[in-house]
Amino acid sequence: MMDSKSIALRGVRVRIPPRACRSLTLVTAAADTLESILIEDVQALRDQLRDEGLCRDLYRALASRDLTKPGTPGHITLSWERAEDVVNLGRSSRALPQFQGLAGSGGEGELSDRARQALEEIGWTSSPEGTQRRDKRFRRS
Repeated sequence: MMDSKSIALRGVRVRIPPRACRSLTLVTAAADTLESILIEDVQALRDQLRDEGLCRDLYRALASRDLTKPGTPGHITLSWERAEDVVNLGRSSRALPQFQGLAGSGGEGELSDRARQALEEIGWTSSPEGTQRRDKRFRRS
């Protein structure tokens, strides 16, 4: 049985199931694809991104957690800095000011009800980091 692959790209750690591990190029493309989908989906939150409290909660739900989107293979785990970037890209798409110093501000890995609802609205789930490693389809490499 082929093991899954795990790589880090620009602060994003991604694990891809064995059936998708055809080459490093595929893994890299999958990480970029998942990240791009997440950014577009966060931007789709539109006016909700005006709520600074929700944005802080969303940052915490994105940072150091396993993020999955049904129908898309694999998952991504964002670093604190990359989670801040994703929230700020969403805000900048609405011409809202970016947060400075959000990364490392505390609460990373926490999932509030508001953040869970916002992620569900855009089709993502956020689970504690390492949850996917318990899934037999994902093995630590």
